[in-house]
Amino acid sequence: QDGSTLLSPKKHDLLLFEDESFSKSKKFFWVLEALTTFNQKISDTIDTFDKYQCHKVQPYLELVEQEDHKKLIQGLDIAKTQIIKLKAVQIQLNKHLERTKLLRDG
Repeated sequence: QDGSTLLSPKKHDLLLFEDESFSKSKKFFWVLEALTTFNQKISDTIDTFDKYQCHKVQPYLELVEQEDHKKLIQGLDIAKTQIIKLKAVQIQLNKHLERTKLLRDG
């Protein structure tokens, strides 16, 4: 899922094949889609950062002057801290996703 219906309730509701009276089902469907989409976007961000660091930053570190090297390492450390925070958010999203599935399934 690409999340294109996430912020468009009318389009989102068209994906449901239940009748209008199942409002709780709509909410569960929306929450599950939202959590899954957010989780996937976080995974994509982490993967992109890892690839960028490996293929672009690390080779570049060997070529730059000492002063630039230090600045680059500081920036990289800041980015790594943010990736750690994203991973923590992803863990929480996964917990919410599992809880929502349990509530939905009874």
